[in-house]
Amino acid sequence: MGLIRGQEGNMSQMIVVFSIPVAIIVICLWRLRVLCRREREAKQAKARASEEQRAEAIEKAKAKAETQKINAAARAQLAEAKHRERLRRMDEVHQKRMQQKQELAALDTPKEKAPAEKSATIRPENDSSPKGRTFAGETVAFTGKLPGMTRAEAIKAVQENGGRAFEDMSITTTILVVGERPGMTKLDKADRWIGQVRKITAAQFLKMLEQPAEEPKAADDLSALLASLPPAYTPDEFAAKYAA
Repeated sequence: MGLIRGQEGNMSQMIVVFSIPVAIIVICLWRLRVLCRREREAKQAKARASEEQRAEAIEKAKAKAETQKINAAARAQLAEAKHRERLRRMDEVHQKRMQQKQELAALDTPKEKAPAEKSATIRPENDSSPKGRTFAGETVAFTGKLPGMTRAEAIKAVQENGGRAFEDMSITTTILVVGERPGMTKLDKADRWIGQVRKITAAQFLKMLEQPAEEPKAADDLSALLASLPPAYTPDEFAAKYAA
């Protein structure tokens, strides 16, 4: 009996000894399972977040593309409107230029000539300035500062010399006076309109203003009148006749 009891005690001890590692293994397995499940859930959540971010980025890209499309259409409409307005203004300027040309042509139409003996002393009615008509038929614009002269004085000087002058350039401009520190916008326009606009310096402009008026010569008028007479008159006979 004692031997049996001793064997039972040994068996109980062995069961206790073996149950502890088994419990530890079971706990480790359970813990590992929990960790694996948490890691899998974290991966799934990360994948869902990435998918949501991708979908949001796609939506933003679509919205941006739609906005750019709308802006491009608006810019195209604005550009077309500006182009039409520019054409309308160019047409108005062209019509105004043609009207001004007609007015100038009417002013420049030669009137009935005075007698030969008075032609040397009478000036044309449309030339009231003693400086002559240096800028006749020219439209002058200015850029930069003119030495010793204000812009208003320069415009008045051009008008007194038979031309027209304005602050800004237009399609009617034929001369651009370039002073100190000129504006690049007007210079660029002059370069683009090189076949129409002639650039001169401030010194050249002042020199043109200083040119004396060309006085009509009686001898030239008399020679022209003599040349227009019939062949029956000789120069000596004509001079003798009109000298009295």
